[in-house]
Amino acid sequence: MSLLKASRRVTLSYTGSVEHELRALRLHWRVVLRPWVRALARVMGVLISAVALWSLVTTGPNENAIVLLILTGCGFVMPMELRRRRRLRYRASVTAGATMQMTFSDNGVEAQAGELVKTSLAWPVFTKLVRSPDGYLLYAAPQAFFWIPLAAFAEPRDRLIADELFDAHLKCPVTRVS
Repeated sequence: MSLLKASRRVTLSYTGSVEHELRALRLHWRVVLRPWVRALARVMGVLISAVALWSLVTTGPNENAIVLLILTGCGFVMPMELRRRRRLRYRASVTAGATMQMTFSDNGVEAQAGELVKTSLAWPVFTKLVRSPDGYLLYAAPQAFFWIPLAAFAEPRDRLIADELFDAHLKCPVTRVS
């Protein structure tokens, strides 16, 4: 006599928003760009700014100091501009404001964004899982991922079932981010 294992299945639903999109992208880039690289870039930006300002104070306006200040300004202004562009691109996408539905089962993941976008993926397709206090990033490719907010789980039991499915079927690295 064999015991049949009950099929585990979790369905979650949430309305996509710019905030969800930006939270997922921030988490993605936090994982991709290691913290020491970001810290080094900030230190370099501060040093370049200090040298440029010192040059302006001691020698007056010159081309080198102005170029350094412009480059540093771009380093601080460009992230804000990129965030603005992401918001505009998301608002123009077909998934903007759509109801996102995801089903996790022993067979894989089914995802649907509104009425237009629907996909089914088997577990071996996924290459990485990132767990954070806000949710999960489930990667199907280096730049293609599903954002799964924890608030989308109707009950704590559903999250535990999803964790069991991830642990049982994902043969990829799991990164925990606090």
